[in-house]
Amino acid sequence: MRKRMNIYITTGKKNIGYAYVAIKSLFMNNCSSEVFLYIVSEDLEEADLVHEKALAEKYGHRIILLRFDEEKARQQIHLGKDDHWAIGTMSSYWLFHELLPQDVDRIMVIESDTVIVGDLSDIYSMDF
Repeated sequence: MRKRMNIYITTGKKNIGYAYVAIKSLFMNNCSSEVFLYIVSEDLEEADLVHEKALAEKYGHRIILLRFDEEKARQQIHLGKDDHWAIGTMSSYWLFHELLPQDVDRIMVIESDTVIVGDLSDIYSMDF
């Protein structure tokens, strides 16, 4: 059984095409682990992730779509009625405990424009 590696990324409908490179390079270069990729978005739906889910299956990984909770975020950040949530807000560390399942005890965040060029398991498992 492969060791689980939890990865967190934020993206949206307009940016999922750009995030595909990050997702594919993550999956390709981390086959020694079972990657649970948590995609946080305010507007993505399962139907938007057909290609990404097929890629996850091909490499034996998983994708879990998490809805960015605007009400919880409004308790921390004040935004105008017509303003748009920045992707950076969705990756704020204070949201982790609100968005992630309780069985996630460690997570690594990658940006949606990242290219992973190697296995992240050593960094992921490092005792900080």
